Amino acid sequence: TCRREAPAVAEVTASYAGEVTILGVAGRDNIEASQAFVTELGVEKIDHLFDDADVWSRFGVTSQPSWAFINDDGTIDVKFGRLGADGLMTAIADLEAR
Repeated sequence: TCRREAPAVAEVTASYAGEVTILGVAGRDNIEASQAFVTELGVEKIDHLFDDADVWSRFGVTSQPSWAFINDDGTIDVKFGRLGADGLMTAIADLEAR
């Protein structure tokens, strides 16, 4: 599922460059496999970290893809499942409007 979502994430990252920080959090594989995934899908411009389940558990994430949107005042909105580019942009706009 994350493989299908990667192009949307890359598109949104480019659209919001300098305005929104997108951070990929991998936790279902080892570091080498995660790095290979990033390279293969061409999403190197997105910052990534490898999680030992600590970050995922803080946001109640149990599957990928999942999204934790956090605005400047600390408001958090977690969404689960594929969003696509339009869904990601809508979620960002909703969070900005709060």
